[in-house]
Amino acid sequence: MSTQLITKRGVLRALVFDNQPLWRSTIASMLKRLGMGTIVVCESVPEFRNLVHTVRPHLVVVDPDELPGIAEELRDAQELLPRMTTLIVSARRDRRYAIDGLRDAAFVTKRRELPEIESALHELVGQHLGWVRLTSRELDVLRLVAEGASNRDVARALWLSDQTVKFHLANAYRKLGVSSRREAVARAREAGLLVEADVDDADQRDDATPLRPALLSA
Repeated sequence: MSTQLITKRGVLRALVFDNQPLWRSTIASMLKRLGMGTIVVCESVPEFRNLVHTVRPHLVVVDPDELPGIAEELRDAQELLPRMTTLIVSARRDRRYAIDGLRDAAFVTKRRELPEIESALHELVGQHLGWVRLTSRELDVLRLVAEGASNRDVARALWLSDQTVKFHLANAYRKLGVSSRREAVARAREAGLLVEADVDDADQRDDATPLRPALLSA
């Protein structure tokens, strides 16, 4: 089931920096499966420096062993983006070497199995970046709500029961930290998950009474 990861200010952005094409594509694929909203890869220090300013990543995944001079660039990037998190993926086993001088950095060795590295990415995004996961079905429901559909309309369009629609909405409310249809649509749109749509009547439907997110669990 597809997901999107979002923060209070939008879709999570990741920058993967490694001079080995295979590792770049492997890490990027892991992040895509995880649900990362934007993933950019690069292989040179000048390119990294430019992308830090233009992409402004929440997460940087890098192997400093393969990139001489990157430590200073990472420290500069952290000064520019204080909330940026760094994941060091190194062929070395010595954690202290890999993260010396870097704050808020996590470490995983390339000597581990790929599923273990992917698990580390999952944990890092969850613990350090405050992600919100919206399932594809929750997004489907929100898209229809954004168009002004009532719960009954959504149920008919997606071949769901009214209760199932309410369940997905309640989960979306809880994850997005909102308590109404209008807030959920605005929050999802702010995160780049919804295209522009007329939602002036989103709170005016006969079954649009705000749900209490805490009543239903994911």
